[in-house]
Amino acid sequence: MYKLFIVDDEPLIMEGLSSLIDWKAYGFEVAGTAQDGREAFTSLSQQACDLLITDIRMPEMDGLQLIEKLKQSGMRMKFIVLSGYQEFPLIKKGLQLGIENYLLKPVREQELIETIKNVREKIDRAYINDTTSNILRDNAIWRWLNGNMSYTDLKERLSLYGIKGLPLPLQLVLLNFPKTDRLSNETLRIIQQDMERLMPGADMVITPEQELVVLFPLERSSEISWQQLNTLEDYLIGKLDDFYITLGHPIHHLNELPSEFNNMKQLSKLKLLLPKEKHIIAEQLFIHSNEQMAVENLSKQPLIKSLSEGNVDKAKAWLSEVYQQFWENITKESPTELRAFLYELTIELKQKFHLYVEEQVYTDFLHQVSNAETREEMQKILSHFIDQLGDFITKWNQGVSPIIQSILKYIENNYQEEMSLKTLSYQFHVNNIYLGQLFQHEVGKSFSHYLNEYRIEKAKEILKNSHLKAGTVGKKVGYTDAAYFYKQFKKYVGSTPSEWRPTI
Repeated sequence: MYKLFIVDDEPLIMEGLSSLIDWKAYGFEVAGTAQDGREAFTSLSQQACDLLITDIRMPEMDGLQLIEKLKQSGMRMKFIVLSGYQEFPLIKKGLQLGIENYLLKPVREQELIETIKNVREKIDRAYINDTTSNILRDNAIWRWLNGNMSYTDLKERLSLYGIKGLPLPLQLVLLNFPKTDRLSNETLRIIQQDMERLMPGADMVITPEQELVVLFPLERSSEISWQQLNTLEDYLIGKLDDFYITLGHPIHHLNELPSEFNNMKQLSKLKLLLPKEKHIIAEQLFIHSNEQMAVENLSKQPLIKSLSEGNVDKAKAWLSEVYQQFWENITKESPTELRAFLYELTIELKQKFHLYVEEQVYTDFLHQVSNAETREEMQKILSHFIDQLGDFITKWNQGVSPIIQSILKYIENNYQEEMSLKTLSYQFHVNNIYLGQLFQHEVGKSFSHYLNEYRIEKAKEILKNSHLKAGTVGKKVGYTDAAYFYKQFKKYVGSTPSEWRPTI
């Protein structure tokens, strides 16, 4: 959906234009309005639009002055001009500025629709051409930054897209969006366009990993100012839930850029330790020492003791303290050190609680630790892991083994499916006879008795809350034979489903 901005000093005309046609049917949405050129320019400086419809004669700044100023500012959009008069000099100037059409007031609906259709076609064609060119250009710069292309080859590629070269000195800024907040290419392009206004002269590259690399020319300053970074941060806060800005060092020689980019990629991993409210990652902000934290000196016994006692809250508090120590002693290697510490911790926990906890719990945890990108994500993973361990250990202490816990959980999630002690023993890799004895010993009833009892309770819930026939209810809870369902229901409840339903 393309964005439309309307400017007219007469509120009735402005409101009329907004509702004259179904804009969405023609691929547009009204993104904003203004009553004079100055107000419009301020608004358009803060949000990108694709089409401007403006009156010519307005106080403060007229429509043609507005168009001229927008073009001088590098804003790319289409223009339609409105006027109550047939004024040749104004029409001529408008044509020189590249307006799409000059419409006389009162605006005729059909004429406006035809103009909008033509504008839409032009924007579509330009978007396709720009997108193709940008993808090729971005891919070339991306390959060079990653050391997969020489600068000579890069210059040849860029010349095909009308780019002479990269300005020096410059500074890299990397915008990273966590996996939980992946953006579409269209959204990235909108952010890219907005940032071109926030950081004039900068080149923007969208990477295959859906990151945005900014190559910012340092013409008047030795490095990007914190004011510029904060402006960028404020803009992104208004657009996204989660993002990180990694700042590189000033570059004076192009051959330094690939290694600097690699350094920034490593630096961006610090988001694993960054508090949620912080978005800017810069070496001068965090890295005050190259000394790594003495991870080997961290005793894991407090955590093991807390879990053994079933004190999950205390275990989580210990992990939070460890996380904070990593944050307070942060280096470039901290994310790697943290993961290594958690791998080692997992091995010790597995050795200690191997009888208590299923193997899959540890496997899943290590996989999630490997893929976590942010502090918030990692802390959720740790919290869930400790909850799982605590739950398994508590049940073990209550006399229920991990295998029976798994069977009970499986019944809870799959009671409507066909199952037997034989199929479950095969699925959970345990002897059929042993499983039956263990189930009877720990649950206090046979597997078939427990399963029928569980299914009948589920059937009662459905009978109570629906008007389904009894046979249909039986199928929903795992009984393919209606007669067998009736028999089991009467056995466990004392009456048939039809007799029981009116009593509730």
